[in-house]
Amino acid sequence: VGSASLDTSALFVSTDIALGSIAHVLVYTSSTLAEQTTPVTSGVADVVASASAVAFVDLDLDANQLGGAITWNDPAATSRITHYVAYLASDGIGTSRVRINDELALGTNAAYVPADF
Repeated sequence: VGSASLDTSALFVSTDIALGSIAHVLVYTSSTLAEQTTPVTSGVADVVASASAVAFVDLDLDANQLGGAITWNDPAATSRITHYVAYLASDGIGTSRVRINDELALGTNAAYVPADF
């Protein structure tokens, strides 16, 4: 993935790297003389967790305005989820998305679009 200077304790792994046969992350210490022979390792946990049954009913009766609750079901695996954030967007991949709420705790299954949004 890369090298880090002494005052750095993290490296960013780019998104969408093919997992393939990768099962571990290894970190070696290094000096000007040599590289450590035995690394510290951690297993890779590739987790997918998507909300399901997302629904929105517009309760704002004005034309060209929205208001109402967005609801969803928690994914089956929630061990790595820290919170939810809801957006409105112009398409299903998030183009021109607009965040409508603060972070919502796991177990919260609704976000509210304010009237006249």
